Amino acid sequence: SQQRPMHPASSAPAPSAPTSTSTPSSPPATRFLILLEGSVAMMPHWLDFRGLYVEPLLRAVDRGTLGACEMSVVVFYTSDPFSEMRLQSSGGWTQSVSEVRHLLDGVQFCCGANCSEVCLTDALSEALYLQSLPSALAGPPDPNPDPLTGLPPRPARLPCHCLLLLASDVCRFTTVLPLRDGVVPIGPGTPERMGCKARLPHMYDYNELIHVMRSDDMTLSVVGPKDRNTILLTLFVHCRFGPVALQSFFHEHREQLTLANVGLSRQHMCLVSPGWAPGREVLHAEKKLLAAQSRTLVAQQQGAHHTAAAAAAATQHSHAGRPQMPGVPAAPGAVP
Repeated sequence: SQQRPMHPASSAPAPSAPTSTSTPSSPPATRFLILLEGSVAMMPHWLDFRGLYVEPLLRAVDRGTLGACEMSVVVFYTSDPFSEMRLQSSGGWTQSVSEVRHLLDGVQFCCGANCSEVCLTDALSEALYLQSLPSALAGPPDPNPDPLTGLPPRPARLPCHCLLLLASDVCRFTTVLPLRDGVVPIGPGTPERMGCKARLPHMYDYNELIHVMRSDDMTLSVVGPKDRNTILLTLFVHCRFGPVALQSFFHEHREQLTLANVGLSRQHMCLVSPGWAPGREVLHAEKKLLAAQSRTLVAQQQGAHHTAAAAAAATQHSHAGRPQMPGVPAAPGAVP
């Protein structure tokens, strides 16, 4: 697939950090990956999505609420012939919140329309590639080879929490994903180790890639407009529970899905993976803060309205009590 780096500085390796990933009182080190649709369909929603969901999480990373954290950004586009590219990626991980904000500031929403489909498969493939990169925050890998295959161990990896921001339908194109470390997905969440000679590339659609993500210590949370609730629910449920019949699942687990939805607007759906408890707590706190601010604003508006009404009533009463001079017309609304 066509791919273009997002920024020259973003491909630089993340700054070195001590191998100690956490203290007893801090959350464990993690990765936070933003998967952002870059088509024009996202433009009406992006300012709200960034302010309500992305920025609270970035502020939490800055404060250390989410513990030591590596971050990355992947922007994916449409598959139509007019699209100049299908994917932009930061190409690596960074611990700098300001660098992530700089990347997000530079995103240009282009191509696509209401009938276009986006290349989510390419974005998930890139997410799996980024997750395969070694981490500056992870400890050294186990020096012992794998007892089943005799292969050297893969580098230690951190849990990766992906936040997908989606506003369009998803195309069903497949992509090639080289199988890594002899892991062959033979079913949802059931990887099987095989020898080096059996490792061959495989074609995946986005549903199959989601199953691979589940076995790679990755979670998926989704944000989008409510008119895309079917695809958002499908992606979320398949990543969390595997392939199921969505309609029957929704009726059986309605309460669980309702609790997972922390949308901060009636027009949005935000389903946060139960596997990402710190991120869920951050967005729940933001939801409570916005609700408190809304109540305060309503109270202020009601107080201003009552004050204005009282002032108008007092003015009318004062006019009504004045003696009327001969030949001077009465004030509007005055009682004769």
